[in-house]
Amino acid sequence: MANADDLKALAQDIANDYKDRVTRIKGTKNETKKFIATCMEEDKARATDVSKLKADADKLVKDIAGDNEKLKADVATFLGECMKEDKARAADVSKLIADADKLVAEFKKEQAATASAWKGLLSTMTTTRKGKPSPIAKVAARAEEKELVGAGAGRKRPAKSGRKTRKTG
Repeated sequence: MANADDLKALAQDIANDYKDRVTRIKGTKNETKKFIATCMEEDKARATDVSKLKADADKLVKDIAGDNEKLKADVATFLGECMKEDKARAADVSKLIADADKLVAEFKKEQAATASAWKGLLSTMTTTRKGKPSPIAKVAARAEEKELVGAGAGRKRPAKSGRKTRKTG
């Protein structure tokens, strides 16, 4: 009978394990149903949030487009003002250049007149001293000679001929 008792105990264990499995499967099914229901609720909430975000994004795009147009208009206005100022500045620069050129021409005339007066003074002083040149006349003559040399009217150096040889020691 020991075998019969063992088989009864084994049958009872199998039946108990079956009941436990059925209970666990029912629990898993219920948990799965709850999880699916929760997911569906979250999905609905997410869909609502997505539609709100899309609406906000569309509004933002429209706002940016409007701001973009305003910005383009502001930039065009600014560029126009810059161009006007640039033209005015160019006119001012042209006037300044013309004024500077006029001042340089007047300076050259005054310089020539002053040089002529100076030469006349030196000549008068030389005549007054009975033919003896004054020390100022000597300085003026040297200055005039330097001007002529600087302008290329002075004596020219002779052209160099041949090669220089180098001493080797």
